[in-house]
Amino acid sequence: PFKNLNTLAFAQEVFRSFDLVTNRESVSIRLLELGGFDVSKVISLACPAFLFEPAPILEIKNIVDEIGLNKKDKPAFGFIICGWNFLQGPFDKWPRPDEDYVPFAEAVEFITENIDARVYLMSHSNGFPIPPAPFSLLHGRDYQVVKQLEVVLKKRGISKDFCVLENVLNTWQTKAIISRFDVLVSGRVHGAVAGLSQSVPTVIIDYGHEPKAHKLKGFAIEAGVEDYVADPTIKDDLLKKIELCWLNRIELKARLNQRIPMVKENARRNFSLLKDLF
Repeated sequence: PFKNLNTLAFAQEVFRSFDLVTNRESVSIRLLELGGFDVSKVISLACPAFLFEPAPILEIKNIVDEIGLNKKDKPAFGFIICGWNFLQGPFDKWPRPDEDYVPFAEAVEFITENIDARVYLMSHSNGFPIPPAPFSLLHGRDYQVVKQLEVVLKKRGISKDFCVLENVLNTWQTKAIISRFDVLVSGRVHGAVAGLSQSVPTVIIDYGHEPKAHKLKGFAIEAGVEDYVADPTIKDDLLKKIELCWLNRIELKARLNQRIPMVKENARRNFSLLKDLF
């Protein structure tokens, strides 16, 4: 959002000067038009993250065995949330009161009790030491969030059929783990991409507080799953979308198998279109 008119005018001038703008989704082009931007050189495509390749299954075998993701006795649900999904901001508020977690705790309870599935709470963000310390992957802010959700669930008497992925996973391993889920629930847009790009039926949790982002809806539209975007500000909407996704999982997986190759082709065009400029 441009609150300063001088900043808006400057942004419009800069934007007009680009020879090409490739866009990750189609919703924002309408917002640009409403903001008075010249969109004649904008082409709406898909996020290059759809092309990202997971680690080989053998690389995550020990992790899969350790957390019981290789068991076939119950469906496996991945569950990703972040600070943007809460009803109260800011996104990095810490600590949060337990009551902030109630909608997500209710969702996990619904999955374990009504669907009789196992839930894997996981972080989709990592951190690293501040330079000049040597680089290494550390747990990010999302890990704190899922650990507090774990505490809230145990306080509510839900102590089985869910676990937290404690490993610090790299990007390739994270995507490989997500491929093993029967259903994914993700409040991170690229967590959702990791699922959708592998035809995993996915529910996307929208932002719960301002500033709202259009990108989650935009990404969902590109993948053809806009009916599976849950609004955390609407009571029980997350539960309804999870149930809908579970009931339609076979049809949804088949639809993704057809749709995702087209999405990936759109993602490749981000690069192939560059050749026309040189």
